[in-house]
Amino acid sequence: MDCKFIWFNLPNKIKEVIAPYSSHLSNEVNKVTWFNLPNKLNNIYEEIYNLKTCIAVEPSKFTWFDLPNKLQALCDLVGCEEEPQYNFDITSSNWGSISDAESFKVFLESESPGTTAEDFSLESGRLRCNISNCMVLFLESLNITHVEKCTIAGLEVLILENNQIVDFNPTIALPSSLNTLNLENNQIVDFNPTIALPSSLTNLYLSQNQIVDFNPTIALPSSLIDLSLPANQIVDFNPTIALPSSLTYLELVENQIVEFNPTIALPSSLSYLRLNNNQIVDFNPTIALPSSLNYLFLDNNQIVNFNPTIALPSSLTYLRLSNNQMTLAGYTASEAWATAQPSFTSTCSIYFNNNIDSVSGTTLQTILLTKNCNVIA
Repeated sequence: MDCKFIWFNLPNKIKEVIAPYSSHLSNEVNKVTWFNLPNKLNNIYEEIYNLKTCIAVEPSKFTWFDLPNKLQALCDLVGCEEEPQYNFDITSSNWGSISDAESFKVFLESESPGTTAEDFSLESGRLRCNISNCMVLFLESLNITHVEKCTIAGLEVLILENNQIVDFNPTIALPSSLNTLNLENNQIVDFNPTIALPSSLTNLYLSQNQIVDFNPTIALPSSLIDLSLPANQIVDFNPTIALPSSLTYLELVENQIVEFNPTIALPSSLSYLRLNNNQIVDFNPTIALPSSLNYLFLDNNQIVNFNPTIALPSSLTYLRLSNNQMTLAGYTASEAWATAQPSFTSTCSIYFNNNIDSVSGTTLQTILLTKNCNVIA
């Protein structure tokens, strides 16, 4: 490219230089004339700069002073070496056995046979490349700290468990084909991606992190079926955006929930609600549980009596109240709920085993037997 500029015929010379990009530039920028030329050059430079991903090219500004010589910056931009575009950009504090392109290919082949990787780059723990032919990507136990980008076409399952991720917030949307995202056993405190998760996502696994308040500011995908949050540090589960209407499984096992009382109704599709191994003393939601609910796990809490003021769904087939703190007095206090409870549509198995006192022979047991229940003492 001839980059020797002189004042004579300068606008036409500029048009020649930018010709390879003219079809991508705005109509206004393509009109290069003497009038207000420095400002027009600034706009030209900005638009081309935004089109390219150049290595070691800094933005430049133009004025009338010594303009022909300054136009070398425009030539440098047009002819610059572009940085490769990667679909995988992830950082680790220690990649272990992965040290070069060959060892990464060996790793991929062992975890996801048939997967290929090109344009490999590894600098200061930041691994970038282009991955293809990959539907399931296993990246567990690799000391991963940051996921900048993972846009592999056709990727359906992304496993990132047992890493060191504190903030999961890719700057580019995950693949539209993704149905499973596993982030178990990381160090996530606040799960709040600023880009919506793929609309195809059905399974989101976040167990064994350090989440205290689960409250994403962008709605979870409407396709989500399983939301798994066991073994975090959640005290109050109360998202301000409704959970997806498709949700079937909500798992909140082994948190620190004392009172379960969401202010937005749970999805009408919900079938499994797991609240076992928390610190619930009084289970009394002020909004009715979904009419679709089949399984309610409340075992291994601190429940003294079971007396919700709103009846349980008649669809319920499985209620676990074992390993709580219920005594004979607690069973007596629970009679009000049992009396008001409509009969269950199908036989509901209610587990009271391993409480302080046995439910066997109590009035509560007698009432529940009339409500189509199988009482396990």
